[in-house]
Amino acid sequence: MVDLTTKLGSLQLENPILVSPGYLTDTESSIKKADERNPGAIVLKTSLINEEYSQLIEPYAFGRYPTIRSKYHVVEGDFIYCDGMSTMSLELWADWLEKNKRKFRTPLIASVMSVSLEGRVKAAKMMEEAGAEAIELLLTCPAPYLHRFNYAAALDPKNNRGGLPGCQESCQNSSGSKGCWHSSFSGCGSIRGRS
Repeated sequence: MVDLTTKLGSLQLENPILVSPGYLTDTESSIKKADERNPGAIVLKTSLINEEYSQLIEPYAFGRYPTIRSKYHVVEGDFIYCDGMSTMSLELWADWLEKNKRKFRTPLIASVMSVSLEGRVKAAKMMEEAGAEAIELLLTCPAPYLHRFNYAAALDPKNNRGGLPGCQESCQNSSGSKGCWHSSFSGCGSIRGRS
């Protein structure tokens, strides 16, 4: 049989297939279905810390947000994407991850975004402490409602340069883990694996 093992940052994966953050990873039941198919890793649905999420959408309970209907948009270069956010804040995702991580065979990667540099650092540290195997930072989101926030819709690369070292330093200092950051396609995210 062919050896498909690969590394993502410092995270060793059984195969290079990652379930991306989205509707396939937004509930425990959908994460279980993904886990049954033996991907290399599962990236949890992208979210924000509660104090920043509430700047975008009014919560109906602590950390709980209404579902935003999926929309498809055409932006520069004919790029089409689906627009939708997690119904849970990162605090709830962190609590869920800490309680449920051991139920899954597949490594779970947290996906975080923020509307500020401080929020990005706080979010990455929170998810690392909750037990995420790696952290994906959503650096550029073309969703129109995020354009007023430099760090959420950082279409200007200058807004991303300061966030990566800050997150890496914060996470390494919080748990002593070491790993590398991996910049993904078009600067859309970074992965830092635990070692």
